[in-house]
Amino acid sequence: RLTVPEHADEFPLSTKIIRRIPKQEIITLSAFFHDIAKGRGGDHSKLGAIDAGIFCRKHGINERDAEMIKWLVENHLIMSTTAQRKDISDPDIIAEFAEHVGNQNRLDHIYLLTVADIRATSPNLWNSWKDALLAELFHSTSRALRRGLDNPLEHQDLAEETKSQAMVILEKSALDSASIKQQWQQFTQDYFIRHTAEEVAWHTQGIIEHCDNKNPLILIRGETQRGGSEIFVYTRDKDYLFATITAALEVLGLDIIDARVITTENGYALDTFLVLDRDGGLISHKGRQNEICEQLRLGLHQADDITQPRAVLTRQQKHFPTATKIFFRDDENNQRTQMEVVSSDR
Repeated sequence: RLTVPEHADEFPLSTKIIRRIPKQEIITLSAFFHDIAKGRGGDHSKLGAIDAGIFCRKHGINERDAEMIKWLVENHLIMSTTAQRKDISDPDIIAEFAEHVGNQNRLDHIYLLTVADIRATSPNLWNSWKDALLAELFHSTSRALRRGLDNPLEHQDLAEETKSQAMVILEKSALDSASIKQQWQQFTQDYFIRHTAEEVAWHTQGIIEHCDNKNPLILIRGETQRGGSEIFVYTRDKDYLFATITAALEVLGLDIIDARVITTENGYALDTFLVLDRDGGLISHKGRQNEICEQLRLGLHQADDITQPRAVLTRQQKHFPTATKIFFRDDENNQRTQMEVVSSDR
């Protein structure tokens, strides 16, 4: 489908990439073999790569192409896993992924295979957020490969680059640079790494123009570059704040697909939620946005009495239960511990 001109608008990035692939049969064969070993016991990616290698030898496929096919089959899950389970705003994560991929040619192939795999498994699995997430990982990795694997982007450099780009955007507003810089002094380096320049400019303008210290600032954008609707909450940090916000969003019937939780130097929370409606659509209607703001404000004022919504399991979750798993790992570079929770979505 990616090669058919009439469908070029569906997946513009994939269509652009596939046009520069010299041998499209490499992707086709990788797609044939990527799940062929499922249900056999063991790692189906590695077992499938062995099968692909045998096929290539029997059919006279040259060694270079055979190696690419085997690599794609063995690594067909790595891009979706990295995009959806790791913080791809972290330069260290991008450098690690770029080192694993190795070159632009492999990145082009693995991106196309990943998009096709998710989209072909079920149209319901694909949404604007996954599209934006994979594209972000693709572009960030491309930049890392151009810089060179021995010259990774430093955290400080990325933060300064984001500030510079955000300042250019804010020059079009009525805010003076002194007020902007004064506000930014309260933001941590982590904030500038994990948000785009556009987001930083949007947050900064909203915070400076917000004169009501008694009530939280709540901003909503119906459509963003990240492929979802964005809800930004700026308020004094306190216990159970994250739980209060997520409980309110659950009651409103919103699906949280990404959350970024930052605390400023002066004790304010900068919480950003990327959400979709239950049908997978964006929150573009003004009336719906106003409803969300009102419910969030109400929930934040009653934060001492958190009412957790009762989790209603879908029919699929009842028949295919997901065992909850919790993992801890030390992130020594950032002097913190990461906790990962795998569970059914509720």
